[in-house]
Amino acid sequence: RNGSSSITGHASFETYYRRYIEPNTHNSGRSGLVTSRLIGSDEISVKEGQDQMVAYFDELLRSGDGEVRIDATTPVNHKREYHPSWDFQSTVNNGSYSPGWRKSVWHVASTIPFRANYSLDERKMAVKKLNRYTRLLKEISPNTGTYPGEASMFNKDWREDYWGKENYERMLKVRKQRMSNKEMFNLVPCVRCIGWDESMASDCTQEFEDLGEP
Repeated sequence: RNGSSSITGHASFETYYRRYIEPNTHNSGRSGLVTSRLIGSDEISVKEGQDQMVAYFDELLRSGDGEVRIDATTPVNHKREYHPSWDFQSTVNNGSYSPGWRKSVWHVASTIPFRANYSLDERKMAVKKLNRYTRLLKEISPNTGTYPGEASMFNKDWREDYWGKENYERMLKVRKQRMSNKEMFNLVPCVRCIGWDESMASDCTQEFEDLGEP
């Protein structure tokens, strides 16, 4: 908002790579905690939502708490002509993702540093910061959800935000039908996946549950 943009053409991917990607590469071994939110068009088409979004970016980047990126990769950004049988803009939710995936224009993801050499207190503070930015994003776009692959693993509303309530119940029913044996059902307790509950949290993750915010 009130900014400017420029468009530059490149004859090959190599020139693009050397101009933008190569100078900005990171060393390997970086680690962090990720939180994200799907941002609906209704939220960013009004001044209140725009102001909230700008305030979020401002706090995160000025504080040095982490990094942020905006992905325009949601279905509404694709045309049906991409493939005749792929109705990207259909309002029918027949997949496993949150219904908000189909009505959002942005996927905003933030990463909070979480280094291997952090002390326990430093790690807890990183989780607290993650909780804060997770909440701020949800306040901006409360009715959309988040992309499970880049969501906070400490999100208390994960069933609704990751999958959507109806989706979750449908997939839980399917999993129980396919894995009627309880031992098999609990064989792979993927954190905050279908059928997981807080009692399955390992000792190392329980240390970081319910920490609140800074």
